[in-house]
Amino acid sequence: MTSLAAVVRELSGDHRRGRPLLAASSQIVGSTAGLLVLGLLMIYSATSVRREGGVAFLERSLAWTALGWAVFALVRRVDYHRWLAGSRFWLLVAFVLLVGVLIPGVGSEVNGARRWYRVELWSFQPSEVIKFALPLYLADFLTRKARLKESFLQGLAPPLMVLGIFFALLMLEPDFGTSVLTGLVGMSLLVIGGVQVRRVGWMAALAVPLLFVAIWSSPYRWQRLTTFLDPWADPQGKGYQAVQSQVALGSGGLVGKGIGAGQQKLHYVPSLYADFILAQVGEETGLLGVTVIFALFALLFHGCWRVAAAAPDAAGAYAVLGILLTFAYQAAINIAVVTGMAPTKGIPLPFVSFGGSSLVLSLAALGVAANVRDQADRAARDAGTS
Repeated sequence: MTSLAAVVRELSGDHRRGRPLLAASSQIVGSTAGLLVLGLLMIYSATSVRREGGVAFLERSLAWTALGWAVFALVRRVDYHRWLAGSRFWLLVAFVLLVGVLIPGVGSEVNGARRWYRVELWSFQPSEVIKFALPLYLADFLTRKARLKESFLQGLAPPLMVLGIFFALLMLEPDFGTSVLTGLVGMSLLVIGGVQVRRVGWMAALAVPLLFVAIWSSPYRWQRLTTFLDPWADPQGKGYQAVQSQVALGSGGLVGKGIGAGQQKLHYVPSLYADFILAQVGEETGLLGVTVIFALFALLFHGCWRVAAAAPDAAGAYAVLGILLTFAYQAAINIAVVTGMAPTKGIPLPFVSFGGSSLVLSLAALGVAANVRDQADRAARDAGTS
């Protein structure tokens, strides 16, 4: 059976270098821009009834979007090998920020969770740094330790220790959703990098009891799990958010009620402009709008896959695949929550939900992927003139 490591080697083979890549780059930028435009429109509509007014939220979103594209351009100009080499520094930054946010008076507490640094109207969520740094660190590790992946102490222990440390810090906030996300990305990339599926399967099996204990020992997590199993048992209480989200999606029908005509933004669905933005899309633009969102994500993921397939080396392929997995898992978790297929978690929909730190660091990650494309394009030109 062909291993996944062999697939990645096939993806990053020299025979792919002559493939035209401009379309793949345009596909990534175009689909991301489409998601951002739809996100801005939905954020403005969802916040138009709030005391601050939709314009205030729109202005902040536009500021973060402009900053995000500027960061994208800057990151794209730097050789991705330098980002991979500096990934341990970014892990250290993420560690310091995640420890700092737990300190009373430093991190901001909201509903019992310490996940943000806040200054007046602006906030920063340090967990977003780990989403950016982890795929780069694992890509660098898998490239440098190619012959040690089957040795536990020399090979698997370092990434597992990194995953364990950040999983623990995220659980202390607590941020169960991002903890699960980082675990999924880490384990998936290790398998893609050639670690035996059996080994990763055993590690995942050992983690399941720990996750169950974490859920069972926390009253609010246990409540979310039991509510997820039957939200309609208490539609006006514990199941309120899940029920109202499904009502919003269902009431939109095929083409929706029209932009601005939705009713769920009248304080029926908490965090409608953030984690539950897809419910807003479904109510006001219907199945048609949701399908457009899904299509744009499909174009984005396919564009990232094409860039990984044409990467100049395995390091670039691993990095882009890690970025792709991060976006794909995050989108899947968010969609599952909004549609009632998973317990409620604080995971935003990439490029669509309101949020500054998430948007800027997501665009930074795409900047790394774009540089991989640029390097491959340069290699193809050099090969053509030699």
